[in-house]
Amino acid sequence: MIRVDILTPRPLPTVPIHPMNRLTSAERKQLRGIAQRLKPAIHVGKQGVTPTIMGEIEMALEKQELIKIRFDASRDTLKTWADQICIQSNAELVGTIGHTATIYREHEQPGAGS
Repeated sequence: MIRVDILTPRPLPTVPIHPMNRLTSAERKQLRGIAQRLKPAIHVGKQGVTPTIMGEIEMALEKQELIKIRFDASRDTLKTWADQICIQSNAELVGTIGHTATIYREHEQPGAGS
C-alpha cells in the first residue's frame, strides 16, 4: 500500500502507461487516492467542451499529470464529455464521482526520442 503524506508535498509517483494508454486497476486505484486531495482545475459549464475549454485542459495537463474537471451536466452527459476530452487530449479517464471527472496523462519524457 502506498502512503501519501499530506503534510509533505511530493511529486506524483511514476505510473507507467501500458500500450494503448490503458491503466491497470491498481494504477487507477492509486491515482484515485492521490486525486482525493485535488480541487477541480477546470469547470465545464452548460455550453460543454468548447475549444477554449480544451485549451485550458491541455495547459493543465502539461502542468500536472493528474487533474479534476467539474461539470455542470447530467451524469450521462458528463461521461460523454469526459470521454470526448480523453480522446482529444490523449489522456485516460481515472474515474468519475458525482459531477467531477479525474483525468490522467503522463508527461512526455524529455529526450526520449533521441
